[in-house]
Amino acid sequence: NDGDFTFTKQEVMTAPTEGPIGDLNNDGFLDIVGGNFVYMNVPNGNNWIKVLPEGVQSNINAIGAKVEVTTAQGTQMREIRSGDGFHYMSTLGAYFGLGTADSVVSVVVHWPSGEVDAISDPPINGTLEITEGQHPLGVVEREGATITLFPVPATDRLMIRSGKPLGNTPVVVVDASGRRVLEAVLRNDGLDISSLGNGAYVIQLLIDGLPLQRAFVKQ
Repeated sequence: NDGDFTFTKQEVMTAPTEGPIGDLNNDGFLDIVGGNFVYMNVPNGNNWIKVLPEGVQSNINAIGAKVEVTTAQGTQMREIRSGDGFHYMSTLGAYFGLGTADSVVSVVVHWPSGEVDAISDPPINGTLEITEGQHPLGVVEREGATITLFPVPATDRLMIRSGKPLGNTPVVVVDASGRRVLEAVLRNDGLDISSLGNGAYVIQLLIDGLPLQRAFVKQ
């Protein structure tokens, strides 16, 4: 993949077969093990980040966790899985190619327990280890009432969609440290977040008496 929606054909003696995938030499580019062969990926100038979550309330390998990485180019998501094939297993880490993006706005981990951890402006071109509960952001949502936030990432205005009328619902926004940074009322199912800096936040509100918290990223 040349990175510009084109591909360059390369002649090889043996094409890679199905097999486990992982970064065998920690250069950020995924390699393939197939039968008696190891196919090493050739690095280029693109940036990358590897996220290695460790569960506490959830299982220690964080299987089932969803990892979101947001850059200026948008948001990518990976799910931690333990089985990719009939007789093999790939690496448990979540790898993200960043292309030419030279920074990450935030990394958000949605754990199987319902907890959410977020790290703003992490280093790139290396491994980011995240232990459940070290960077708490709150629970995703409560059963019986849901909300959807968009756009992702948000810029100056965060829109909130729900199956229930929101009206002039009071909301609170907290940052990654749990500090209240904004208190306001929804207007036309939206919230003005232009005063917030770039990073990960949680919006808190009540719907039918149920407290809801949902993570979002401001860019």
